[in-house]
Order: sequence, then C-alpha cells, then structure tokens
Amino acid sequence: MKANGKTITAATADYGNTTGGEVFADGRMMELIGGAHLGNPQLMLWDSSTELMAPALEYNGQRYEPVEIERSVLQQLMLPTRCCPHGTTREFLAETCTVITNLVGLDEKSASVAARIVLCSAIIDAVSVAPVLVIAGPDTARANRLVSVLRCLCRHSVLLTSVTSASFCSLANGARYTFLISQRKINDELRSLLDDASRSDRKIPFRGRLLDLFGVQVIQSESVFADDPWPLRSIRIAMVPTGTALPAFDQDAQRLIATEFQAKLLSFRRANLGAAQRINFDASKFSLGLGDLARSLAAATPDDAELQAEVFELLREEDTESRSARWVDLSAIAVEAVLVACRESPRVSFSTSET
Repeated sequence: MKANGKTITAATADYGNTTGGEVFADGRMMELIGGAHLGNPQLMLWDSSTELMAPALEYNGQRYEPVEIERSVLQQLMLPTRCCPHGTTREFLAETCTVITNLVGLDEKSASVAARIVLCSAIIDAVSVAPVLVIAGPDTARANRLVSVLRCLCRHSVLLTSVTSASFCSLANGARYTFLISQRKINDELRSLLDDASRSDRKIPFRGRLLDLFGVQVIQSESVFADDPWPLRSIRIAMVPTGTALPAFDQDAQRLIATEFQAKLLSFRRANLGAAQRINFDASKFSLGLGDLARSLAAATPDDAELQAEVFELLREEDTESRSARWVDLSAIAVEAVLVACRESPRVSFSTSET
C-alpha cells in the first residue's frame, strides 16, 4: 500500500515499535486485531478506504508489531476480528443501551451511563481523564451480569480480580485496556494507583521504566461505597434487587454479542476519534472536579450536540452531592468564614502590595 508518498507494507524486519494501537498525523489508524483461535494478535492499518492486516506492519519506514501480552491475559482480552458499520452515533448508543437494558435490567439513566462508558472506551485516546464506572448495591447477581456484559462490549476489556498494585503494574504497557476489576476490597495503595492510571499524563515508575496504564475502569467492590467514596471522576450505578429474573447469557451468547459489538466499536472508533479529539465541551456548570468526567462522557458522542447535552442530566445527582460535600469540607468552611469576616468588617482589607 502506498499513499501520499508513505509506504505501508507487511514488515519483515526483526525489531520495531510495539503498539496497542496508533493514530498517525495523516489520519491513518493502526489497531490490534484478534488472532485466529486465540492466537497472537495482529495489526490492522486503515487509511479510510483500505485495510492491511499482518502480524507486523511497516509504515513510513517504521516497523510496528503488537504489544506483548501474556498469553493468559490474551485469552481473556476482547479484541475485534473485523470491522463492520455501526450506523450513526445515536443509533449505536441506542443499540448499546438496549443490549444492556435487556440483559441486566437497568433503568434508562443507568443504561445510558453504561453505554457511554462503552463508547468512551473506543475513543479513550481523545480524553485526558478516563471515566470510572462504580457498581454499587446488594444485588450481586445483576452487578456480576453488568460486568460480564461490559466485558463483551468495551474496547480491549479484561476482567481482573484479586488485583494488587504489583500485579496491576505487570500488565502490558500502553495497551489501553478497559479494566474490569471485581473484588471485595481495594486498599488505599491500589486506589491511589488506579487514580494515577486514569490520567493520561501520569506515567507510573515500575522496575526502572515508566508504565502507561491509562484506560477506562469499571470497579465492582464493597470497599468503594463506604464513607470514603471514589473520586469525582467516577459515576455510580446502584444495583438494587428488582425481583425480575435475568435472561440467559451463556458463553455462546457472550461470544456472539462480543463478536458483533467489537466489530461495530472499531467502526465507531474510526469514525469518531478525530472529532472526539477536537470536541469543545463547556463543563463550567459542573462543580469543581466533576468537569473532567463530564468532558469524557461528552466526548463519547462527539458528533451529536444533543447527546452531549444529556450529560448534564446524567451527572445531576453527582453534581448535587459534590456541591453538598463542599459545604462540610473544612477547607471550604475556613474560606467561607474569611469571606464573611471581610464582608462584615470594613476595616479588614487585603492588598497584593502588602507583604
């Protein structure tokens, strides 16, 4: 393949750059593609009209090969094997909502939130802060089902449990996983590490190198719902028993849904990643700290202003809780007390020229 003077071929050199996906300045995209029979992944290069797939590719003089992923992780990792049309963003979001609602029984708002998390996993390179979906509530059967459904739908999803800081850092660098973490407790050290991993500009030192573990996170754990809540970059879905039986969702059904949606999600990523990188969403109406989450959720629907506007309603509860919490925060109380004192005492003044 040759375009605009750049040569793209299946690579034959022995060494090159390892990648979990690349977006080049000319708009071409390189993606991880699942190998046959759970074999090693391949790379697919797309230039808006042509696809080239090989175990390694050479583009503009540089060799690229798939990031090294340990085989046991690879067996659990969701990767597309092809690309197929996804329709419009509105249609794809609605289809994703329908699948989640039918299989998990979520209410309309919760299904919309979960669906946007799925779409955000596809355009993760366009956001600076990865959203975190926190699953709460006593209905563990539905909580487990939601995690299983999201594993089928999200990009590069991998299901994890008994995660420690050390084991988290052993995962492949730069793979842009969607981390589905389901375990009873998450200690403070792991919580802090996950917070760092949710920010694209933070690289984690580990054994003499810097790790890029940036990616969407889905957390199902008892310890995140106590008095110490998850940071403001998270949004919660409450799992309350409904008394309604869940439909069957065996391995064959999971495989069929994953195969279809991973192909459509790749199409969605191709069509919308550029627009998501250019989105200008005004999050100033949200309380301090919640704006990053709002911008990330809005970026999931970059070509539909009406869907972006819905983010205000989706985060209304979190915004109210955030504003209420600020009024009982000691630092906020101290600042307010100083302001009140200034207003009530005309003799008190402040000048930047005083030292």
